[in-house]
Amino acid sequence: MTDNNHLILEKLTLITQRLDHIELRIDHIEQSTNNMDNHISFVENIYDTCKMPFFSLMNMVTRLQITSPTDNLPTNQRSIEN
Repeated sequence: MTDNNHLILEKLTLITQRLDHIELRIDHIEQSTNNMDNHISFVENIYDTCKMPFFSLMNMVTRLQITSPTDNLPTNQRSIEN
């Protein structure tokens, strides 16, 4: 085998090793992406489940604030002695 062929074989081996490393990293990134997709779906499902009761509660509070102004509530004032 000539020196030129040997050099080409070494470079090809190096390229193959780097490609293998890149493929491993892509597999890891793909798994991480799938995990994030699952988490996002979970959070969206929780939000969809909770948003209607939350908005209903907020609407009730808003209606109560409109019908019962806070000006009519008794105040608790403490006198400060010097």
